Amino acid sequence: MSADGLDQVRGLMAVLMQGESTGDEDAVLLRWDRGWAALEAAVPEGAVRPRVFVEEWAEPPMAAGAWVPDLVRRAGGEPFVAPPGTSDLAVSWEEVLEFDPQLVLLAVRGQGLQLAPESWMTIEGWNRVEAAAEGRVLSVDDSLLLRPTLRLLDGATLLQALIGEAFWGWKSVHHPGIRRLDKGKRDN
Repeated sequence: MSADGLDQVRGLMAVLMQGESTGDEDAVLLRWDRGWAALEAAVPEGAVRPRVFVEEWAEPPMAAGAWVPDLVRRAGGEPFVAPPGTSDLAVSWEEVLEFDPQLVLLAVRGQGLQLAPESWMTIEGWNRVEAAAEGRVLSVDDSLLLRPTLRLLDGATLLQALIGEAFWGWKSVHHPGIRRLDKGKRDN
């Protein structure tokens, strides 16, 4: 079974819970539905929807696909070219640089927060990307964005907070699931 969009993730969760009946199925799905509704309602009307690149793999570079573009849109961003429902997308750095992301999340499978955001600064042309110039390149716990579980809602809420911090005047985000770019290393 696979899930391509967030609605399909919900359907997959419902099917899997039927086989493991605990009596909490309705509560879990209700939390899912209410969480996404609240997240979408929190996007300010007429707000800037920044370009967001979520990297799932570095060599070769891959943009996160499947449900991630849907998650980015619901959180208030505009995802990299992969439309909702597509599988992970092998891309060239030139395509990413042309997209000129305003926020970059490094959610590289299996590396999570071990991957330093500064690693992105080794890409030729990184200084032409708004996200890099503004220090909005972050490593993210990949389990918050890349696994089809309730944690996707936590990841989307975190993403929305990061977008809000940078573009909507929201308060600064402090979260154990992110690692920020070291300003001193960026300027060198």
